[in-house]
Amino acid sequence: MSELRFPEDALLNLVLWGDPQIASMHPERERNLEAACRTVASLPAPADALVVLGDTAEYGRATEYAGVQRCLSIAAKGVKHIYCVPGNHDIRARHFAGQCARFARFLDSVPNAAVPPRGRYWFSSDLNGCRLLFLGADKTCFEGSYLSPTQLHWLRLKLAEAKRLGMPALVFNHQPLKRTNGLPLTWAGAGSWRGSVGDQSDALRAVFKNNGPVIYCTGHLHYGVSRYTVEHSGDLHMISAPAVGCQNHGPNDAPAQGIVLSVYKDRAEGRGVYFLNGAPMPESVPGAVFSFRLKAVTVGGQET
Repeated sequence: MSELRFPEDALLNLVLWGDPQIASMHPERERNLEAACRTVASLPAPADALVVLGDTAEYGRATEYAGVQRCLSIAAKGVKHIYCVPGNHDIRARHFAGQCARFARFLDSVPNAAVPPRGRYWFSSDLNGCRLLFLGADKTCFEGSYLSPTQLHWLRLKLAEAKRLGMPALVFNHQPLKRTNGLPLTWAGAGSWRGSVGDQSDALRAVFKNNGPVIYCTGHLHYGVSRYTVEHSGDLHMISAPAVGCQNHGPNDAPAQGIVLSVYKDRAEGRGVYFLNGAPMPESVPGAVFSFRLKAVTVGGQET
């Protein structure tokens, strides 16, 4: 049985995984994902949600998604909800509309999984008094992610409403913002935008501004839990999840890592976990244990 325990007084207890990136030429990735899913299935009490932060499959093939479906069906025994966002590897080599449909069919086959609306990847879900917002590219992209004006406007409205209602807001996307979470170092030190959302990075940051507090959770970097895992910019709190399937980089390069995140009305607390066996990372690992406050928000003119 897993060592993981979730606080009963939290509004929301999440498991965050980046980048399974299942591929037939890398069977170790599916083995890592399956072991992590068995750890989740053995939780003494279920997590509220498991979020897979993109690059579910290496090439977006149906055969790859079948392997992920098999693994996530195991994890479904230990979580109430499963959410997935697309990554660049999910869509980079595929016709956009066809891949949207394939991604939806894959999720429809996973117990407890949320399926995006027809023809797009982005959607929202209110869970336990928290607002969860899931982003995804609006056209085929090779590395970054194109977020259309329509999607960004929708996000702004959803965040503004959450702020007005006093709901903690969490946004999930595959890529981090430019020059955050250790970029460009955590992306092999290359380029001013590479490893990030790309051209829409500044526009996305502008949406977050004045609509906080926001917890922005991403994957993509394949970088193990480290001092770059959590960064803050005013009311924006950015969490970069390590890879659960493919290889992690950095000084903490163990396989099948993830983060457990507990959200309260006024704060969030997180911990890195080795999901091969469910062992919490020791506090000696930089970034393995973290907490931050969520700034008071206004509800009906009254500060809470």
